Amino acid sequence: MSSLETDDKLTIVNRSMEHKISKELIYKIPYFYNMLDSDLLISKSAKLQLDFDEKALESVLKCVEFGIKSIDMENAINVCNLLDYFGIDNLLNDCLNYFHANFSIELLPIIIAQATITSKWINSSALNAFICRHFMKLVETTAWLCYPFETIEYICALDLMIYTERQVYNAIKDWVNDNSYFRKWYTKKLLQLVRWCHLKDEELSEIKKDLKFFTDLDPIFLDNKIDCDHIYNRTKQDYFIMIEELKGTDLRINILDDNLLPLISQVIKLDESISVDFFQDEHVSDIFFDSGRKRIRIDWCQSRYCFLDSLHNKTYHDKIYKYFITKYVFHATFLNNNIYMLTHDLEFICCRIFDECNKKTRLENNLNYENLLLTSKQSYDDRVILIDKFTKDGLCYNVKTNEWSSINLMTNKSSTGDQKESNKLLTLTAAFISMNAIRKHMNCKHN
Repeated sequence: MSSLETDDKLTIVNRSMEHKISKELIYKIPYFYNMLDSDLLISKSAKLQLDFDEKALESVLKCVEFGIKSIDMENAINVCNLLDYFGIDNLLNDCLNYFHANFSIELLPIIIAQATITSKWINSSALNAFICRHFMKLVETTAWLCYPFETIEYICALDLMIYTERQVYNAIKDWVNDNSYFRKWYTKKLLQLVRWCHLKDEELSEIKKDLKFFTDLDPIFLDNKIDCDHIYNRTKQDYFIMIEELKGTDLRINILDDNLLPLISQVIKLDESISVDFFQDEHVSDIFFDSGRKRIRIDWCQSRYCFLDSLHNKTYHDKIYKYFITKYVFHATFLNNNIYMLTHDLEFICCRIFDECNKKTRLENNLNYENLLLTSKQSYDDRVILIDKFTKDGLCYNVKTNEWSSINLMTNKSSTGDQKESNKLLTLTAAFISMNAIRKHMNCKHN
């Protein structure tokens, strides 16, 4: 006779806690069924030793025994991981839905504490990639000023997608200033996370003057000679992305350097099965275009893509807009504190944000407005680019000199030898792409 028949209760000892639960109930859980069925339990003691997060296991057992769903954001990831590990699929969906409905930027500290590299659903790699992509938006929220020191330290140490290390310095300064009496003690430790050797000389000089606002801080450590070759330059992750339409649904994606010269060219294929979840590893990138109204998700490792602007992906957009407030204008681009717009009658307009338009230029009449796209980087650049989608010819406006110059986009054929002819330029836009993602993409192609 089996232990299930001779003893009604199973004792589960998990770290410092002990649970007694009906064997009939526990037998319905695939993980425990396999253990009981293979006689791994000692029938006389009917005791099982486990080593899981205590709060998560207690929540799972209460749900199994009493039907009580005890989930909160402080244990949501741990509970989801445990449900997945135990094979309780019917409850796993409820847990995931709860997380999606309740996640907010304010909760990042407790999410960081739960996510690990081996988490089945949201691992630390995907969470870090999310933080790196959205760092510049994150530091503009009130949540940034409320994070504990440990969270600020964790975030500033990541390979953030930034234009300059000064953005990290400013984020630290804002956090310290919000409660300087208590936070000034963390200043020096946080400033050591700024990768000073990647700052331009003029920026470094300005920061040294600015450091005077930090009481009792000697900026001498900024003068230490550091070998930049051994420190990841996170300011070199912004590129121009050119996407060309091919026959059928294939696209050619070209990653261009700062001079609009091609670095990587690859054909990617449509795959609507790509996950639209907002937590993605760094080998997946979202590219925004058409003044931010459209976006395409690219899986670099699998050379595939999907559009994220269709009706069935509306939930994805709702989530992003819920976390970050963004503003997009038709046929317009943002650069530093200015908005650059092109009207239907080809009038090029420059306006300072929240101010009246102060610069207007009439462009050539031989340009077809419907074929044009206007693009630029968002910060730390002096160019606004106007491109014809069919000819790939264009004009570059220098915001410092107020002068236009001609440009022509050069592209490479795919490194695979694919010679598919490109038709129309879908977009030319600026985007952050992790260097690690590009390396993974190249490694995947060779494996």
